[in-house]
Amino acid sequence: MILYHGTTEHRARLILRDNCIKKDIERYFTEEYNGDGYSTQGYIYLTNEITFAVYFANCHKFVDKSTNIYVFKIDVPPQLIEPDYDELRYQSATDEEINSYGGPLKCSLLEYKACRVKTDINFDRFSVQYCVLPITDTIGNLLDNAGCNYKYVVTHYTKAQRDFINNINWINL
Repeated sequence: MILYHGTTEHRARLILRDNCIKKDIERYFTEEYNGDGYSTQGYIYLTNEITFAVYFANCHKFVDKSTNIYVFKIDVPPQLIEPDYDELRYQSATDEEINSYGGPLKCSLLEYKACRVKTDINFDRFSVQYCVLPITDTIGNLLDNAGCNYKYVVTHYTKAQRDFINNINWINL
């Protein structure tokens, strides 16, 4: 399954240096500083919708003063993909909502566009590409509908989002 991981330039440089996206890293969102919005250590967080990866990378740009956003496109074997239980908790997903999607993974992907894996993503074992986006005033044009579910987002891309998706310069690793 094709999934995306958005991050800042500072973190991307470490990822590229190590040839790996690591599951055990210093987190931007911790329980101590973000209350219920924290990310559990030991996972890599991914999305099935590319503009959502841009959204999260853009949220982190102020932490390390990056001037570029990187989005990694990763082909992840389905058996490694887990629901993003942090997002389900943060969004207060009910059992009824989860069951209406057919379980936690489908709910996580289709309602919240989020999932996670509990393994490092070593570029020698996974098919990975990346792209670089400069952080400019126009990056906000790619973030429309970020809070909406997967189906709504992909059926309501703006012209700027469609142009971005159709013109990505993917770099192979």
